Amino acid sequence: MKKLSFILICFLLKSMLVLAQDTLTLETCQQKSLEFYPSQKQKELINSIYVLKAKTLDINYLPQVSLNGQATYQSDVTQVNLPIPNITMPSLDKDQYKIYFDVSQVLYDGGTTKTLKTLNDLSAQVEQKTLEIELYKVKEKVTALYFSIILVQENVKLLNIIKAEIQSKLLKVESGVKNGVLTESNADILNAEILKIEQQVMEAKSSIDAGYIMLGDYMNIVVDSKTVLKIPAQNITSTDFSNSRPEAVLFENQQKKLEFSKKLSDVKQRPKLAAFGQAGYGKPGLNMFSSTFDSYYMVGAKLSWSFLNWNQKKNDVKIIDLQNNMLTAQKETFDLGVKILLQKCMADIENYKNQLLKDEAIIELRTKIVKAASSQLENGVITATEYLTELNALTTAKLNYETHKIKLVKAQLDYILTKGN
Repeated sequence: MKKLSFILICFLLKSMLVLAQDTLTLETCQQKSLEFYPSQKQKELINSIYVLKAKTLDINYLPQVSLNGQATYQSDVTQVNLPIPNITMPSLDKDQYKIYFDVSQVLYDGGTTKTLKTLNDLSAQVEQKTLEIELYKVKEKVTALYFSIILVQENVKLLNIIKAEIQSKLLKVESGVKNGVLTESNADILNAEILKIEQQVMEAKSSIDAGYIMLGDYMNIVVDSKTVLKIPAQNITSTDFSNSRPEAVLFENQQKKLEFSKKLSDVKQRPKLAAFGQAGYGKPGLNMFSSTFDSYYMVGAKLSWSFLNWNQKKNDVKIIDLQNNMLTAQKETFDLGVKILLQKCMADIENYKNQLLKDEAIIELRTKIVKAASSQLENGVITATEYLTELNALTTAKLNYETHKIKLVKAQLDYILTKGN
């Protein structure tokens, strides 16, 4: 009983897995493509680098300790010769030795470390947005591939419907040939048309198979060519030209980074205060006239201020302002390009809506014409070639309708993607 239950559960799970793979949505394809895309790994790497750099900058606030050693011999030393009776002035040794620890602690660095940490944060944001733009382009490529497959599939569906209709008509024509009502060439023409459609279907299926392979490569899974791709339902309610794309945020982050770079050139000129200490052992110690080894120490504070930089700060600020102006120009150019693309998307949407209305009217008229031509062919009034001319015109009208319907959804999606939503 337990074994039977286990087999039943496995069968159900397998059925659910197969069912889940029978249908794919555009959202699923986009999500899986982004998850697998190699550049996705860079997100964690960028974050890791950012954290390590922040930790490195925090070290600026910690005491800096170094161990130093020195042994010297000099050709001459300072001598003191004073004519004082009964007093002999000591002389310095020409060889000197010392080993000591240096300790320094920043008390005030003018805000340099704080500004560098902010710059590190902004640099990470810029890199993350640059990566996001690359991933955004992957979404656009997957969307284009997804819809190209659907368009070809709709074409195949229509070709098979027309093929079935011609085959049905062929049976009646062959019957007419046997009865002497129609010539055999009419049947040959229909057979040739069926072969032509089969050839077109083969070519289309080859294109579909290649599309599914590419789609599977993007998602790192095997996608069966029988998998149904659902057409997403889209309905655009607003038609504004606002720009929410990652490129727009990237420009803002780059400009913020430039502003803090300007601030960094300012804080570098501020006075800096540090405490220091030194402890060591050597000959001589702090008593320079001693000829024995001795320990020593000293503590103090140090103030440094580089107030003269020969216009370096002024030039740095000019360079940053010029770079900021370049970014502003690039952003304006990008915004204009996005606005033009959005206008084109809206024009395409309106065009396809109008085309669909015309397509419906054309299909209605062409259906009547084909129905009449079908009757005329069966009665020997027209040839199979003339019938196929009208049937192909109806096929073209139906194909245009399906194509415009899919392209309308694609144009609506392009509008949403172009806006950055």
